[in-house]
Order: sequence, then structure tokens, then C-alpha cells
Amino acid sequence: SNTAELVCVLYGFIGVYFNQPIAILAIHILLIDLIGEMLPLLMLTFDRGDENIMKEHPRQKGQLLNRSVLLQVLTSGTVRGLLAVTVFNFVFHFHKGEADQHATGVTGTFITIILTQFINIFCIRTKTSVFGSFLFSNPNLLWGMLLSLLAMFTIIYTPFFNLYLHTGPLTVRDWIFPLAASLVYLIGFESIKWHKRKVSVAKKAEPAQLIAV
Repeated sequence: SNTAELVCVLYGFIGVYFNQPIAILAIHILLIDLIGEMLPLLMLTFDRGDENIMKEHPRQKGQLLNRSVLLQVLTSGTVRGLLAVTVFNFVFHFHKGEADQHATGVTGTFITIILTQFINIFCIRTKTSVFGSFLFSNPNLLWGMLLSLLAMFTIIYTPFFNLYLHTGPLTVRDWIFPLAASLVYLIGFESIKWHKRKVSVAKKAEPAQLIAV
């Protein structure tokens, strides 16, 4: 889903009327697709099946992309987009007056989208906690993310790419914001999963309680 990028683009459209800077450029959307998504998503094909998959009820016909899944995709993308816009504004503000102020700000935007996409991939792979044994079950995925991160760092800290891709090197302070946004997204996603598991366990327990009565 490109909902996160769409939120950033819409923010730019609206911001024009309030004299606000654009939070993301077309080149950065392309970078997100090529660096942040292509390799990790390809490596997902090496995922083994979740050990709890056979405990799930079979899907009904036409349920591959039902309303609940579609809502989850849109909500997830919207939250990631809002977090990216927030990071952009913080980074942009802290570089006020600098020549590469906007380039550094939009770098914060696309880094936040990439990092939250990594977290999104980890979280949706299993309905159990992301911190379980399934986290390291696909070494190819980890290598894919590592290569993506190396490419991301190269684009951020190489002057040649800074010039032609409109990126700016982030300081240690700048990194606090995308990392904090990623942590917020991780906690939120895992909290929702935990709540769903709790509700599911409660529903499964109801028939047993009725039988006992």
C-alpha cells in the first residue's frame, strides 16, 4: 500500500495554501518503493508458514481482501503517513536557516516511511507477538532489510546522491525522530494484535463455559 506516501502528498497539497513546505517529492516515493519495499517484499517469498496457521478458521469465499483487511491496510498507511509528516516538521524546524533544510526534512520523511514499513512487514507476518521465534525464521528477509538499510545510508550520506536525489545527511539528533516514530508504530501495532488475541481467546472460551453450565 502507498497510503503513507499519499498522506504526505496530500499534506503537501493542503500545505501550499498555508505556505507550508512539501513533505515528500516524487523521487523519494520512487526511492521508498525501490529501497524500502522491493527487496524485503521479495524476501517474504522465503517465509515458512506460521506454526499457528492451522489453528485459524478457513477463510470464506471472497475473503482474501475483505473489509476488515482493507480497513487495516488503509489505517496502517494513514498512521505511517502522519508519523512521517510529523518527523518532517521536526527535522525541518531544527535545520531552520540552513541551505539543505528542505532536503534534510524530506529525508526524514522517507526514512520514517521505510522504517515503519520494515516494522509493518515484521508485525503482519504472524498474529502472535513480533518478538517470538518467528522474528528470525527468515534469514533472507533480514538480509534484504540490511541491504536496503545500506542503500538508504548511502543515499543519505553521499554528497553525489544528496545533490541529485534531494536528500540531506541527518544528524544524531535528527535520527531520534524517525526512530521514535517507528517505536510508536511498533507499540501501537502490537497492542492492537494483543487485544485481538485476547478477544479471540475470550470468544473461544465462551462455548466451553456454556457446555460446562
